[in-house]
Amino acid sequence: MLFGGLQVFDRDGYDITKSLSPLIRELFLVVLLYSIKWGKGISTEKLTEILWFDKSVDSARNNRSVNIAKLKIILEKMDSCQISKDTGYWKINFDEGKVNIDYNRYLLIINAKGKIDRQKVDDLTEIVQRGSFLSNVEYEWLDVYKSEISNEIIDSYLHYAATIDMKNDPELLIKLASLVFYFDPVNEEATVIQCRALVYLGKHSLAKSKFENFVKEYKNIYGEEFKQTFNEVVEEP
Repeated sequence: MLFGGLQVFDRDGYDITKSLSPLIRELFLVVLLYSIKWGKGISTEKLTEILWFDKSVDSARNNRSVNIAKLKIILEKMDSCQISKDTGYWKINFDEGKVNIDYNRYLLIINAKGKIDRQKVDDLTEIVQRGSFLSNVEYEWLDVYKSEISNEIIDSYLHYAATIDMKNDPELLIKLASLVFYFDPVNEEATVIQCRALVYLGKHSLAKSKFENFVKEYKNIYGEEFKQTFNEVVEEP
């Protein structure tokens, strides 16, 4: 599990996350993400640049060999999951039928052809409701992944929200807006959706309260006032 923080389980369902030292954890994640996202894995040069940039060539090689050996032992506790360099790139190979990786399922949803529908939204929500991507780790190289994923999730929910008629399902629109806020607390489109749906349901005071909280947070983040008033936001186009 990568959403909501890293968790790794062995073949018997036991949580083995703590067996990953800080360096082994980063090694595991960088090889795993490069393997899933790009398919081919990561080169030795790139891996060294990320993890052992401050080491000499010999020291980096020794560190890499020792830590990959340690990672291999940990991965042996899982079925059909190994790290290899068979293709010339470091890659984690896994059997999708035996190893469940939420990030892999996430990419299948996001990259699926066709417009996003209710089934895709439900599948996406099942994954992201655990929390944001790798919320318990911070690496400079990881920032681009986190930013891209947040933007993809926000766009998916907002695109689907745009297809829903307020009269048909205002509760779902409120839910979609709240999911967007999890990744962007001052998203203007989500604020408009949320406030209009609440007003449609007759919850004017709650809508006003949500808007006021948004305005305060907007000013804290951007250092300027939000340009629209509550009445302008809830006014139907």
